[in-house]
Amino acid sequence: MKRKHFFSLFVLIGLLTLGTLASCQNDENIELKGQLYLHFENQSSIAIDIYTLADKQNPIYETVTGQDGTLQLTLNMGDYLLQPENLRGMAFQIRPGETTSITYDENNVPVRE
Repeated sequence: MKRKHFFSLFVLIGLLTLGTLASCQNDENIELKGQLYLHFENQSSIAIDIYTLADKQNPIYETVTGQDGTLQLTLNMGDYLLQPENLRGMAFQIRPGETTSITYDENNVPVRE
């Protein structure tokens, strides 16, 4: 009788182990990053600071747009603050596998697309 319970327990532990290992394979394909695309219609080569909403004092990125006024970055999912030099800032969210597009129009007003 003890042998039968031991064998049942052994089979149960084996099935649980296989189930755990099989579920770990799916976790490897989870995308945790997204894209930010910026476009400034009236600006070229503008300095940009990007902050997390959790820490608005220390930028995580300090960069400059291209001559055409565009910038594309890959960011971890989360909530951020965009602060262009001498322009109004804007909060935005990065979602996994998606692109967040922000355009500053001819009046330098940010518009999320």
